[in-house]
Amino acid sequence: MSQRRITLLDELRGLAVVLMVFYHTAYDVVYVFHLTGSGWFRSAPMALLQRYIAFSFILIAGTMCRFSHNNLRRGARTFLCGMLVTAVTALVMPSQLILFGILHCLGVAMMLYPLLAPLVERLPVWAGVLLSAALYLLTAGIGQRVLGFGPFTVPLPDALYDCGFLFPLGLHPRIFASADYYPLLPWIFLFLAGACLGGWFKNERVPETFCRSHLPALQWVGRHALPIYLLHQPLAYAAVWVVASLL
Repeated sequence: MSQRRITLLDELRGLAVVLMVFYHTAYDVVYVFHLTGSGWFRSAPMALLQRYIAFSFILIAGTMCRFSHNNLRRGARTFLCGMLVTAVTALVMPSQLILFGILHCLGVAMMLYPLLAPLVERLPVWAGVLLSAALYLLTAGIGQRVLGFGPFTVPLPDALYDCGFLFPLGLHPRIFASADYYPLLPWIFLFLAGACLGGWFKNERVPETFCRSHLPALQWVGRHALPIYLLHQPLAYAAVWVVASLL
């Protein structure tokens, strides 16, 4: 079966990139240059927007793993870009230091995928998605030092958190700061849910409209998401700085 490019995924990722640029620019306006109060930025709609952006990036990145010819190389490149962001924020804006952001998370998840692929690709799509969702919920409270959800939670030992070097897993000390923080737990399970969905996109007869270009500009943005991610923050910072200087 010849593989067609699922342009809908590019367009959805492009939409997430556009929304991300807006969100990060708004963050600079509020918290870096203090041009407005923070009330509107901390509102429920902005929180939902931030959640949508993160969920879209991670879920689609997992889906794309089913189409990649070399996830190890793809992951290493993404992780190195994350380390570049760490280095730049440490040197230029230490108050906005990013220790383990979304690029770090995606990079490690992509590099781990070849090890997990035999299990992921053997499961029926529905079973993989349900299992991934259950594991996501099970580990979503890692930051609050518990495992489980609802009334079924188990406290985790402080020693796991206080050792200091397990923060990529979500096990961070009480005094910890990262301007962008997406630990592997629980986010890798959202990534794996996307990988399971990718099996449906790859192996089933998806509707023709999924492979047809609807918004070429968004499709272009989606296909160049990584360089845009790296460039958008300094450009947004510069733009807001110009506005702040004029005001």
